[in-house]
Amino acid sequence: MKKRPLLSICSALIFMLFLASCGDELTEPIYDGYTLQGTVIDDLSGEPLEDVEVLTGWESSFEFRSHSLTDSEGCFVFHGFPGTMPSREVFRFEKEGYRPNEVPASTATRKASFRYHLQVRMTAEDDIS
Repeated sequence: MKKRPLLSICSALIFMLFLASCGDELTEPIYDGYTLQGTVIDDLSGEPLEDVEVLTGWESSFEFRSHSLTDSEGCFVFHGFPGTMPSREVFRFEKEGYRPNEVPASTATRKASFRYHLQVRMTAEDDIS
């Protein structure tokens, strides 16, 4: 019979600890993965390059798959896998008249939690010496 009051007291203490841990503070959001915003520019002029094909792959792999095209301002957006940050992904950039360029995602600059920026320079085939 003495076990019942002890069980009730333990249950009440656990419940009070649970209530005390609940507060009005905001919790950290759960992210679905990181966002990498990129800009592709001409190496000499610094002008943004439109319609650059952005392909994604992995380090140590020769397989790339098409991801997107850059917009009129040379921008593209990539959303990484849940719970990740730029690591083993590799981006390949292709545009007619330019030398293809491969850039590891790990070289991106961190702007905020789960937000990164990658600036890519492409060299025109005419400019290759």
